[in-house]
Amino acid sequence: MITELFSVTEADVGRVISDFTHRLQRDGVETVAREVLRTLVPVESEVQDRNGLWFLMRVRPYRTVEDRIDGVVLTFVDITERLEMERQLLESKQRYQMLFNSIDEGFCVLDVVMDDVGTPIDYRSVEVNTAFQKQTGLHDAEGKTISELVPGQDEAWDPWVKNYGRIAATQVAERFELEAVPLDRFYEVFAFPIEGKNLLGVLFRDIKARKEAETHREMLTLELSHRVKNSLAVVKALARKPIAADLTAKEYRERFVGRIQALALAHDQLLETSWRSADLGVLAEATLKPYRTRRRELEINGPNVTLAPKQGVGMALILHELATNAVKYGSLSVEEGNLIVSWDLVRRPDGAKSVRMSWMEREGPEIGSPAADGFGTKLIQRTVAYELDGTVELSFGPEGLTVKLEFPQTQGDR
Repeated sequence: MITELFSVTEADVGRVISDFTHRLQRDGVETVAREVLRTLVPVESEVQDRNGLWFLMRVRPYRTVEDRIDGVVLTFVDITERLEMERQLLESKQRYQMLFNSIDEGFCVLDVVMDDVGTPIDYRSVEVNTAFQKQTGLHDAEGKTISELVPGQDEAWDPWVKNYGRIAATQVAERFELEAVPLDRFYEVFAFPIEGKNLLGVLFRDIKARKEAETHREMLTLELSHRVKNSLAVVKALARKPIAADLTAKEYRERFVGRIQALALAHDQLLETSWRSADLGVLAEATLKPYRTRRRELEINGPNVTLAPKQGVGMALILHELATNAVKYGSLSVEEGNLIVSWDLVRRPDGAKSVRMSWMEREGPEIGSPAADGFGTKLIQRTVAYELDGTVELSFGPEGLTVKLEFPQTQGDR
C-alpha cells in the first residue's frame, strides 16, 4: 500500500519522507508527522489519492523497545468501499426523507407503550412527517406520548391504544376508520408493524368531511323518501277532491295541474340546496312572476328567510293557492289590482324567531266572506297547521283579501 502511494523501495530505508513523491491529493504529511512528534498525540484523517481512492491515514508516535520516541508510524487503510456505502446510505435516507415529507397524508412511526404485564397503555410518536401537524393540529409531537400531547383525554384515546396494541401484538397490518374525539377529526388509518419491538408505521388522513357527507346523504335519502311519500299523499288528496259544481272539467284540471306544479317548484329549489332548505323570497317571486303586468302593482319584500324542506313544500302550495284564488276572485282578476306580499322575522318570548307574513290584495273587485270554507281555504289552513306548524288568519274585507300567517323559523335566516 505504501509503495503504491509513495515511490519507495527497501533501499530507501533511512531517507526522510519528504524526499519522495506521492499520489495523495494533499500535501503536508511531513507537517502532520512533526506535529505528532511534538505533541505525542495520534492523528487520523481521511485522504484521497489521485485515482479517487480514499484512505484513512493514521499517524502515531513510534516507541522503541527502550521506550524512546524514535519517529512516527504512518499507516493507510483503504476506506473507499466504506465511504461509498455511506454515501449511498445517505442518499437513500435523503430520498426517504423527501418522500416521507412530500406526501400530503400524515405518516408517523409509533412506539406502543406497554405496562408490566404487556397491556398497551399509551403510544409515543417516534418520527412524524411534515403533514402530521396539518392532519392532527398537534405540534412538536416527536418523542411525546398521546397522553402528553392531549392530556386529560385518556378514555377518548382508549380505542386507538387498543388498536395499535393489537397490531403490535399480532404483527399483522390493519386498515380501520376511527374518530379522534379530542381533535374533532375522523381518520382513515393504515397501521403496520415495522422492525423493532412494538414499533408501528401509521399512514392516516382526516376524512371527517367525507363522513359528514355520507351522514348527510343518508339523512337526505330518508328525508327525500319521507317527503316523496308526503307529496304523493297530497297529490292523492287533491285528486280525490270532488269537482265543485261551479267548476268545469278544464278548470278543475288547470287547478289540479297548478297545485302539482307548485309542489314541483318547491322540490326544484330544495334539490338545488341538496334538500337542506328553500328560500321564501325565491318561492314568492317564482310563484307570482306570471301575474306581473305593466298596469298591475305587485310588491314582494322581506328579509332573507331560509325554510326547512317541509316548510318550503307547504309554502309553495299556500302561495299557489292564494294566487289562484286572487286570479279567479281577487285583485289579480283585474288589470288595476295590486298585491303586496311581505314578511318579517320577529322574536318570540322564548327567544326563538318566527316568520310573520301577510298577503294583502287591493284595488280588486269587492268580495265578501264565503258562506263556507272551500277546498282551497281548507288546504291553506291545513298546510299552515301541519307543514308550517303555524297559524293563519283570513280576512275578507271590502278592500280585498288579507291573509296573515305566522310560523316558527326552524332553519334560521341566511
